[in-house]
Amino acid sequence: MIHLDHPDKVCHIKAMRKKHFQARLQSIGEILFSTLKKRGMAAKLEENVLFKLWPKAVGAQIAAQTQPDGWRAGTLFVKTTSSVWVQQLHFMKEDIRQKINSC
Repeated sequence: MIHLDHPDKVCHIKAMRKKHFQARLQSIGEILFSTLKKRGMAAKLEENVLFKLWPKAVGAQIAAQTQPDGWRAGTLFVKTTSSVWVQQLHFMKEDIRQKINSC
């Protein structure tokens, strides 16, 4: 880039260095997630991922009796086949949270 110090007939020309920056390469997943987030769709995407992880996180026996119902304000809502399973999940919630976060 060239910068002209004086607009007179005789100009002093000073070369200015470009500022160098290092661009960080982003994965396609990061770019897509960023785009979806800007459009307000990231929460739904995260919810879908969580729903798919549910059987792996809780195991086949619990997954057969429960299913994720929604993710709102950081809280996972789960449907169960009976009140007994509601109570069981309540006792297991910390273990389930850790398994989901590790998936």
